[in-house]
Amino acid sequence: VAKARQWLNIDDDMMTRKITWFTALALGLTPFTHAETPAAPPTQAAVMTGDAVLVPAALGDAPLRDVKYPFAKIAPPPGTFSLRGTNPEGQLEFGVRSDEVVTNATLNLEFTPSPSLIPVESQVKIFLNDELMGVTAITKDQLGQPTHLQLPIDPRYITDFNRLRLVFVGHYQNICENPASNTLWLDVSKSSSLDLRYQSLLVKNDLSHFPEPFFDGRDNRPLTLPVIFAAAPDVSQQRAAAILASWFGAKAQWRGQSFPVLYNQLPTQHGVVFATNSQRPDFLKDYPPVKAPTVEIISHPNNPYVKLLLILGRDDNDLITAAQGIAQGNILFRGQNVTVDKVDQLAPRLPYDAPNWVR
Repeated sequence: VAKARQWLNIDDDMMTRKITWFTALALGLTPFTHAETPAAPPTQAAVMTGDAVLVPAALGDAPLRDVKYPFAKIAPPPGTFSLRGTNPEGQLEFGVRSDEVVTNATLNLEFTPSPSLIPVESQVKIFLNDELMGVTAITKDQLGQPTHLQLPIDPRYITDFNRLRLVFVGHYQNICENPASNTLWLDVSKSSSLDLRYQSLLVKNDLSHFPEPFFDGRDNRPLTLPVIFAAAPDVSQQRAAAILASWFGAKAQWRGQSFPVLYNQLPTQHGVVFATNSQRPDFLKDYPPVKAPTVEIISHPNNPYVKLLLILGRDDNDLITAAQGIAQGNILFRGQNVTVDKVDQLAPRLPYDAPNWVR
């Protein structure tokens, strides 16, 4: 027995040493790894949204904006849904800019169910991008009465383009139901809304995603893009700005567009700056002179979440060349800056071949 105990003790000691060694190895790796770099505040992990690479950003510093989207604006006209037994679904769509992410979402649903429905068995399902977000059973007290439902939406399922789908599951009798019965209905009011909280993201200075973030096709708001000059522009600078504004206006299409002009001052949002080697706003006075028409993207000096598109040149003619290169698609956008070596002359327009028509 003593020998057995001695053998067991030896085995226990060996096992203890092995466990201790593996524990020390596993735990010991962490201090050595962290010792190589200084401690840093918690940051948001890098995110890949579509093709846009998003730089990590501190959550507490990111700007936020709260937006209420009434169904009257984002749902198909007239903004209401009349869900029936034979047509039980309604759908609305919304997008998210590439330089933002939704951190909180709430659906405020105003609806009136038919008084002939069977309570509890009749329900409303809410899907986001084909993922079930929630189900609400219609109670006896709600039959025939205006009803308010507030449902939290998981923002993890929100992408750059989204479909919110309402599905009506209605029953008016236990057997032999007719889907075409006029007692199977549920009306969703246009006063319903989708409330979203957007958080800005730090986006890398990379022109490969141009025209984002200056214009983002997923943003349905009117385009507002400030244009900045060192001082009152001459005719050539006005021409360069008009070419680029016209191109952005064509991108905006039905959204509408506005191009407020600023002289020697920084904008509070994404903007375009026109500057030559001899005429520059004060915030670009230390920028090195360029040797060719140049297009560059930089961060706002006071706000890294805001980007500036620099249209640079040795003189005013270079500014026109850079603007024409953008408008005609002669530039291969990549990296932080590109130069415009030449601009191909477009063939004259033929009668009735205008790319856009105004009614």
